Amino acid sequence: MSRNWARVLAIGDLLAFVVFVILGRIVHAGSGPIDWLANAPRIAAPFLLGWVIAAPAFGAYARATAPWTGRFLLNSAFTLIAADLIAFAVRGYLFSDSVTEPFVLTAFAFTALLVLGWRLVFARILAPRTARDSLSQEAVRQ
Repeated sequence: MSRNWARVLAIGDLLAFVVFVILGRIVHAGSGPIDWLANAPRIAAPFLLGWVIAAPAFGAYARATAPWTGRFLLNSAFTLIAADLIAFAVRGYLFSDSVTEPFVLTAFAFTALLVLGWRLVFARILAPRTARDSLSQEAVRQ
């Protein structure tokens, strides 16, 4: 995978987690925007840390994996499962936040929807188009 693809993919992953936190804060906002701004980084940190730890272990950005293959999507799913498990552990043990079964199920469902949804769009639409464009440009240069 080219470095440009990896950057686009990483930015999209980050935005997917940010959207997850924003949606969660909108649903659970009780004290207004000050509470929201103060708690959003605390909520996002375990999920981002989990992703940063799990991504290299499961090859979420591996150059050898073409993004339009099933292997890319499988690596993405394994990365997300591991990242969420790490996030729940960090949230519960380091941040002393509650990690209830409803939170785990909801958080996993929404991170899967957002992160894997983004990666599916990337794999099926963005990456193949970019690959075709770069092959076309290469053919023109020859």
